[in-house]
Amino acid sequence: EAQLRVSRADSSLKIAEERLAQLAAQHGERSLHLEQSRRLSEQAAASKEAAAEAQVRRLREELASSERAHAAKAAAAEERHAQAMAALKRLHEQEVASTDRASHQTGELSRLTEQVQGVLAALGRVQQEVAASVDGRNAELAAWQDRRSVALSQQEEAARLRD
Repeated sequence: EAQLRVSRADSSLKIAEERLAQLAAQHGERSLHLEQSRRLSEQAAASKEAAAEAQVRRLREELASSERAHAAKAAAAEERHAQAMAALKRLHEQEVASTDRASHQTGELSRLTEQVQGVLAALGRVQQEVAASVDGRNAELAAWQDRRSVALSQQEEAARLRD
């Protein structure tokens, strides 16, 4: 009986050792599997982190490129605006100068018009004086011609009477 017990105990021990070996092998496989899973997870996390960092770098580069493009467009727009403002300023200055010239010319034209009107008035007075003088001389000439005609008629009459 003791031997039977020993044999059963040996058999139970063998079974337990085999079971323990199986469990140890399973545990080793699980540990290996878990270790591989952990490594894959770490690699995936590192890969995701690297991908995220790469994407952040790419987005930063795009942002910098967009900022440079925007700055170039803004500078070009500012330059066009400055040119337009300079052109408007020149145009305004030309209009002011033109208005000043027109105002000066209007004053000059008014002064010249007054002078012409004064000259025309003086000319009218001179014409009236000349006309009056001519009329007076014509009247004198007509009177002299009448006297001369009478005198000649009298001389002719006197010459005929003497003859």
